[in-house]
Amino acid sequence: MRRLLDPAGEEERLLLLRARPGLLERFSEAGAARRLFDELTACGKNVILDFADQRAFRIELLGALVAAQCHLRKNGRSLVLLGPRPRTAALIKFLCLDALLPCCRELSEARQHLQRRGAA
Repeated sequence: MRRLLDPAGEEERLLLLRARPGLLERFSEAGAARRLFDELTACGKNVILDFADQRAFRIELLGALVAAQCHLRKNGRSLVLLGPRPRTAALIKFLCLDALLPCCRELSEARQHLQRRGAA
């Protein structure tokens, strides 16, 4: 089974993952939400998910991201979305999920967010 995310960088306590092009189109596949959850939580590290190449956002994806964030936080880790499109960031804010799923425009901003949370 093909991975939904590609490793884009790794440090001692941080993993940078890049969402594969077409992630959203494949997200309707059976089991895709569970696969995404597994890929985000399996590393045992804080995760910055590079979302810059995603042109759209499906609500099914949001559920998997929220579940992954809750699991990560329960285990002292965190997830930050890097570079989501303005409409995606606005939807997350509109749904009052911006505190749970922080969106950052730059990698340095995402790292600082994790440091402020004491997670990096």
